Amino acid sequence: MMKRLTVHIGAIKTGSTSIQVFLKENATALAQNGVVVPDPYLARIEPVTGNQVEYFDRPEPNGDRQEEVTELVNALFDSKGVRQVVISAENLSEGDNSSTAAHWFADVVDMYDTEVIVYLRRQDDVLLSAWQQWGVKIETDLWAWLVARVGTFADWRLMLQRWEGVVGRDRIRVRLYERDRLCRGDVVSDFEEYLGTTELALARNNGYRFNPSFGEAVIDLVRGGGFFRDLHDPEFYDFLTETLGYAYSRRGRESALTYEQRASIVDRYADANAWVRDAYFSGIDVPETLFQMPQPGDFVVPDADELQREQLQMVARLVFELSRRQGT
Repeated sequence: MMKRLTVHIGAIKTGSTSIQVFLKENATALAQNGVVVPDPYLARIEPVTGNQVEYFDRPEPNGDRQEEVTELVNALFDSKGVRQVVISAENLSEGDNSSTAAHWFADVVDMYDTEVIVYLRRQDDVLLSAWQQWGVKIETDLWAWLVARVGTFADWRLMLQRWEGVVGRDRIRVRLYERDRLCRGDVVSDFEEYLGTTELALARNNGYRFNPSFGEAVIDLVRGGGFFRDLHDPEFYDFLTETLGYAYSRRGRESALTYEQRASIVDRYADANAWVRDAYFSGIDVPETLFQMPQPGDFVVPDADELQREQLQMVARLVFELSRRQGT
């Protein structure tokens, strides 16, 4: 039987961190069953983090990265008892690597039973989540940030076509990042179904929320305000969560965008989403729009007075909690 290579390419803001923590926590148990999760550099030398984002973010090696990826993957399979290798890196579907990433796997596709797994999320949600996690750390204007990205960022058709050109459509597993379409409503359970490891009773980090979404009061307060060293610095968000828990997480209907604005954003991707539906969900009960569309009344945009009141309350609670801790 041909050995199996599983490549999870994200996409961004679809629970990749949860999947990668699951892989990290269970790397030893998986290896004992012939399933290898490589270290951050596609080897078995460094501690396993559950992802290889760092390797694929590195500059191209002196030689060809395609050749290097082939050598590294072959080395992983050469170990005794290895029947499957699992790679997870969301930067394989977006960012600077998006136009070339698939070609790095061109040689290994026919050497192993290769499958590419990707989760797709509706674009208005992706954009707002990306704004909160990255954009707000260096930008002040949401609209300027959106205008530069709407229509090109999170174009799932373009991304899938790039991978199809290398691995073929039949090797790509596309899942919609919507709770009622995921196995048991959970992306980790859904991913584990693909791995075929459900019988192993693997560990779960239940209850912890990775990259939590904060409320608009927090986002409005920190945008472009020097709270972060760079795009990837989570320290202030971690401080809030450690000090106040999830008290200032985003509430269910709270949004920076109205229904009309969200619908307009999704409409920019209508043709691309229709292509994805026809290509990967033909004959399946999926809306013509691919995703469940936002509805009037789904979202409430807080006004400036509400944001200011909540920000003052948050600062007061931070001072109180820090003072209380210092006293104890």
